[in-house]
Parts: sequence; C-alpha cells; structure tokens
Amino acid sequence: MSGWSSEHAGEPADDRASAVTPAVAEDVVVEGVAVAEDVAVEGVAVAEEVAVAEDVAVQAARLHGVLLDRQQTVAVAESLTGGLVAAALTSTAGASATFRGGLVVYATDLKASLAGVPDSLLDRVGAVDPQVALELARGARSRLGASWGIGVTGVAGPDPQDERPVGSVFVAVVGPRDAGETVSELELAGDRNSIRRQTVAHVVALLLNVTERMSI
Repeated sequence: MSGWSSEHAGEPADDRASAVTPAVAEDVVVEGVAVAEDVAVEGVAVAEEVAVAEDVAVQAARLHGVLLDRQQTVAVAESLTGGLVAAALTSTAGASATFRGGLVVYATDLKASLAGVPDSLLDRVGAVDPQVALELARGARSRLGASWGIGVTGVAGPDPQDERPVGSVFVAVVGPRDAGETVSELELAGDRNSIRRQTVAHVVALLLNVTERMSI
C-alpha cells in the first residue's frame, strides 16, 4: 500500500518535488544569512580584540622605554586579571630591565599574606575596594622592590562580590617620592573575558599616562 496521499497520486514526480523545494530553499537561504551574520559579528569582535591587544602592546613598549630612560622599575599585585597585567608588561623585548615581578593574589587571604593588605581592611570592606587596590599597589612596590607599584582588584563575574556589581574594578598606581598615589574606578561592561582584557588595557594606559606626566 502506498504511503503517498491520494491528492498527490496523479501528480508527476517532478511536480511533487517542486511543491516542496521552494520552502526548503527559503529555509536554506535564511539559515545561510543567519550564519553569515554570525560570522560577520564574530569577525568584528575578533578584529576589535586584535586592535586592543595591539594598542596594549604599543603602550607597554612605550612604558618600557620611559622606565628604562629613568632607570625605574614596576611591579604589580593583581587579582581579577590573574596575571594578565604581568603578561602585558613583559610582552616587550628587554622587559626584564624594567619589570620586577608580579603577585597574583586571587584569594582574599593572599592579599594580606603576600601583598600586605591589612586584614582589618579586608574584613571591613571586602576584597573589592579602592583602598584595597591602593594597598595592593603599595605592597607590590615595597615587597618586590620596584619604583612603581600597581594594584588591581575587581569583579569580572559572573556573580557580584562584596556588594560590588560585575564590571566594578579599581586600579591603583603608587610611584616614587613626589609621584603620588592614583586610584582609578572603572565600570566595565561585557563578559568575564572582556572585562579582564579591558582592565589590562586600562592599567597599562594609566601607568603610561602617570609616568609620562610626572617629572621625577
């Protein structure tokens, strides 16, 4: 017994095929457009990431040159970036002449034991706070014996922390003698990886700006 319904029984095979082909073709076209749009969006995102990475590399090289001319060094204590700042600062050939080292103090207790952030401060304000960033910078500078110290703490997500929303970041720079202390607050958007990348870019740009402006 045939499985084809009687209303199509008298139609030629080619006619039956043409009856269903246009819908299938439309689906393929729509899916093809969707795929093309996805690829285009992903391509733009990748291009933007590459551009940011190139900018960071250029600024890191300029920073290295400034510090080298002044015979100065830098060290970092970072949390949410997990070593990415140190990686950016060592991307330039010869960075060993200006980069002392880094502390990845991801856990709150390590901010105290390794970077010297007071336990009382961490108990009072939590790990994500401008004062904590400042203490991280001071600790990096003093404990690693550098001219400049950087402190980075924040919330990359996916969940808030210490009543701070995702994207809340604090960056501190502490320099020698009269260079002063700078703390920058960021409110970043995007996913976890994007927030971390944006933080690195800001850190390098901030330190470059501060060192170039300071007459030391």
